[in-house]
This record gives sequence, C-alpha cells and structure tokens, in this order.
Amino acid sequence: MSAALPPERLARLAKLLARCDSAADGEALAAVRAARSFLAQDGLSLADLARAWPAARHGVDDYAGLVARLDQLAARVAELKSDLAAERAGRETLFAAAVAELLAQERALITLEQRLRHADAADTPGSDPGSDPTDDQPRLPLDGLEDGPCQPVLFDGDDPLV
Repeated sequence: MSAALPPERLARLAKLLARCDSAADGEALAAVRAARSFLAQDGLSLADLARAWPAARHGVDDYAGLVARLDQLAARVAELKSDLAAERAGRETLFAAAVAELLAQERALITLEQRLRHADAADTPGSDPGSDPTDDQPRLPLDGLEDGPCQPVLFDGDDPLV
C-alpha cells in the first residue's frame, strides 16, 4: 500500500482519516466518504487500506505470507510437543520396567543368599544357624513393595557409598 501512494498523498489520506474521529457524526461520515473517494482515485479501497495496515505497522511487505508462515510454525511446535510427550512417556515406561527388573533381581539374590545360608547350615554338623555372624547383617525390607510405586535411590558420583 505504501508503495502505491506517494508520501504527499499518504499525508493527505492521513489528514482525511484523522477527521473520521470527529464527535460530529456528519463530519466523520464525510471524512470516511472523502477517504474512500481519495483511495478510489488510485484504484484502492478501504479494504486495501485495512489489509495494508498490519504490514505497514510491522514493516512487512508480505503480511499474509508472514501469517501463513507463523501458522506453519505453530503447527510444527504443536507436533514437536506431541512427539516430546510421547518420547517422555516411552522413557518413563522403560525406566519403570528397568526398576522392576532390578527389584526382581535383588529379590532373587536375597532368596539365593538365604538358600545358600541354609544349605551351609544344613551341611555343617552341629552348627547353629543363629551363630553365623552374617545373620546379624541388616537386610533390605522388601515386604510390601508391590503395594505402592517404587522410586529408585540415585547416588551422586561424589558421594561415597558406605
């Protein structure tokens, strides 16, 4: 739009449109009609003025192309958010499966340790299963873990494991 009208004609159009803000209805209506007639001399309409306004305001020549590109970008952002949510859900599922596998392995190790201890006690004649010093070692309480969600304990690399 700004390329279609020279600066002096744009200044005249601006003065006409400023009169549209008049409190007197007759003057405002006359200003709109004058602006419409003024634009018609250059083959333009008020609709052309309305379409050109956002582009001129933002310094963009192809405002409709910019809007279309922004719509494409918004659709791409929504697609990427959906992909990210699916990826996150997949990783959480894999993490939960890994935690369940580790807990099952730990239970199996504890069961094997108990069997080994009982087998050693049964093989040694006269030995008392309660006299084994390893029986006094603390055990991880695994009872009731199936009832609630499990969150593994993660250790920092700088923390010594004691």
